[in-house]
Amino acid sequence: YKTRKENQDCQVSAIEDLLQRLDTNANGFISLDEVVQGLQGDTEFKAGFLALGLGSDEILDLFAHLDIDMTGEVGYTEFCEFLRIAYFEHSDMHTLRLMLELQEIKGMLSNVMGSAGRRKKRKR
Repeated sequence: YKTRKENQDCQVSAIEDLLQRLDTNANGFISLDEVVQGLQGDTEFKAGFLALGLGSDEILDLFAHLDIDMTGEVGYTEFCEFLRIAYFEHSDMHTLRLMLELQEIKGMLSNVMGSAGRRKKRKR
């Protein structure tokens, strides 16, 4: 008999395995294209997220929010760690969405601070 946390850890590990499988160039990152391909053509991939209560829209939202540097890629370890923390420790979609919004704000602030630092260097 597994505890709830053990079941959740197994689900996240299974998703990480699926993300690795979809990582066609084996660079440790999952691209938006790879996620979309997984959602459209890999029933096991889609089912893994559905088991967590996450549909296609939520997965794409999660990806967009975690892609702070807007490269179109997210490390799948980071992706799964965020799932583990946000979803399993708080276990409701409202909290997950709030954490995603905070992550996005953090990224925007980081970009603004980086731009401000570059402007200061140019003025010198």
